[in-house]
Amino acid sequence: MSLAMIAATGLQKTYRDGVLRVDALRGVNLNLPAGALAVIYGPSGGGKSTLLHVLGGIDRVESGTLEVAGVALHTANESAITRFRREKTGFIFQFYNLLPSLNALDNVCLPLLAKGGPLREARWRAQEALEQVGLSERQKHHPAQLSGGEQQRVAIARALVVHPALVLADEPTGDLDSAATQEIIDLIVQLNHTLGITFIIATHNIEIRLIASHLFEMRDGRLSKL
Repeated sequence: MSLAMIAATGLQKTYRDGVLRVDALRGVNLNLPAGALAVIYGPSGGGKSTLLHVLGGIDRVESGTLEVAGVALHTANESAITRFRREKTGFIFQFYNLLPSLNALDNVCLPLLAKGGPLREARWRAQEALEQVGLSERQKHHPAQLSGGEQQRVAIARALVVHPALVLADEPTGDLDSAATQEIIDLIVQLNHTLGITFIIATHNIEIRLIASHLFEMRDGRLSKL
């Protein structure tokens, strides 16, 4: 874990709604090596999701410098950021965000098809990703036929299918019971160790803190290393 995955300095992000001003990021600094398993712990509304969106190129900061996986996001144009999102990152969300009309295999294929890749290769790589998360036998099942933990495994496979350098997980166990939560935690640890992918997990679940190679707390838009 010697190469830098993230180098961020002085990140500022403010949202405005009429007269209301919310300082979501207040001078955030973050340096993280490749291969890390980082956990950002803190209460809802503290800025964790905003930070993940900025790190993943979904949102942009107003000031500060940010380099992720060798891409300077604070100066990149929109086409470069779109390429970064498609090729460098994978996202995992609390509520899975699977399309109910598609089976597990087709849901995992979607990021590759969005890049314009051939269907045959997308299906092969989706099968590989589902195998990595232990769902080879469930690839033809639709989300309604899967448990919450299985749906989150499909979502993890979808994040992995692009072979990302960085996976960002926003409350990945927030909608799961304790048994499924532990399974997802164990899976993330396994994938981090075996594939060497950098993971950043935003959570208010105190149990997830225990798996971190790098642990941070976020409150009121400020990030501190623990």
